Amino acid sequence: MPDAQPISTNRTGWIPGRNELFAALVFVCAANGLLTKAIDAARGYGSISPVILLGLVLAIRALAIAPSGAPSHRDFIVAGVAALLSWWPLHAASWVALTLVALYLLFSEPKGTQLRAGAAIALVLTVQPFWGRFIEMFLGPWLERVDISAVAAATGAVAQSNRLDFAHGPGGLVVTWGCTSFANASLALLLWVALTRTVRPTPKPGEWLNLAAVFATVFVINTVRLCLMAQSLSMQHALHGDAGQFWIGILLLVSSLAWCAYGLRRELAS
Repeated sequence: MPDAQPISTNRTGWIPGRNELFAALVFVCAANGLLTKAIDAARGYGSISPVILLGLVLAIRALAIAPSGAPSHRDFIVAGVAALLSWWPLHAASWVALTLVALYLLFSEPKGTQLRAGAAIALVLTVQPFWGRFIEMFLGPWLERVDISAVAAATGAVAQSNRLDFAHGPGGLVVTWGCTSFANASLALLLWVALTRTVRPTPKPGEWLNLAAVFATVFVINTVRLCLMAQSLSMQHALHGDAGQFWIGILLLVSSLAWCAYGLRRELAS
């Protein structure tokens, strides 16, 4: 727990409240981490997922509206370390800093607080742009084979490592990391945590079943997409092109939102 401090509702001087301090840290760390992608997007190379931007906004909101007490000495130490990491020339250090801030709040704040809810969102925010790279590095080939095996089982084709032949015509389908269900599930996880912790800061027993349904739906949609792509080269081009990826993204987004709404139906109805 943080050092005991009296709640200060009439602060004077420049000292921020804990909520303001950590909201600012999350913004600075995430902005620095996304800077390279933002520059590339401005130049027309790639883009930043709207889900990541939504997660960032909701994480900052949860922290900013939390009841404000004066920061402890330990808070300032964590903030100082995070600030130094976030201004390191390597943008990856900013994601490490954001992870540090999120874990600190998760372990120091009691369940159900807005600070803890914001920290949970901030932690998951780091998965897709940073920690997912390590998962790709160590588990990527295995996760690619999981998807290609599911496609082979559904179509009756014979898989070879992460490849299988088209059902019609020459060539074959190769499943790389960006096409795996996990790559899509990381954004679905962020969407679920961001919306669930925003509407319901206190975790509810059994809510993991709702998250499991989100993951299962992502896996099914991705498997169906890969099965269609495995039919022919023309089908692969249709579904792997900009238009195909856009509509698959919309389908994944809508299905994830539907599961989130179902899991939060009581809170939304009240």
